[in-house]
Amino acid sequence: MLCSRTMPRPDIDAHNRLLNQLKETYRSGPIVLDGPVDAKLYCGASPRILWVLKEAHLKKKDGKKSGFDLREFLGDEPHRRQSTWGSTFSAVTKVSYGLLKNKKWGTWAKSPRSLVEYLRYVAVININKRGGDARSKAAVLERGADKFAVIVAKQIRLLRPDVLIAAGTRKLLGDVDSSVALVKAYHPGQRTITHEDYYREIREQVGRLAQPS
Repeated sequence: MLCSRTMPRPDIDAHNRLLNQLKETYRSGPIVLDGPVDAKLYCGASPRILWVLKEAHLKKKDGKKSGFDLREFLGDEPHRRQSTWGSTFSAVTKVSYGLLKNKKWGTWAKSPRSLVEYLRYVAVININKRGGDARSKAAVLERGADKFAVIVAKQIRLLRPDVLIAAGTRKLLGDVDSSVALVKAYHPGQRTITHEDYYREIREQVGRLAQPS
């Protein structure tokens, strides 16, 4: 497996400043902040895993959508126990745990909620920081990807992952540094293949990318 010790450490302070600037810029509308769920654990993880997803689902309150901090949401135990958690983050948890522990698929994957602490070791960012509906709309997602392309590129550079999982987002991402293992995968909420096959495909890609050329 790839080891984070071969990469420079993430610049968390600079990443936090970037998010503060983002929040100030978009004070008039909803914005979703994201990044390492637990910066200290992410920095020490091996490999460092960065998920690049599409957009967060924003619910309306009093007729308006409000933003939130995805890092806090994924790091907070009550939130992770909500019934809606499993639609996307069940797969994220299984894959993250398996890669961090370098495990083949097994009985451990039957109970993803027992593994949720391992979300704290990864980073999760979205292409569209404005959020969206329960189902992404291509036009909205593309506009968001274009609007926040510079921000996302800076996040990737500052977070310095060993493994970047472009989960349904590869076509919306720009160039990624060749030192990063870029994995192309379905969105984790997909229903095309089983979670077992989803994990195996990602793990196989990581294994191939870890081999010396």
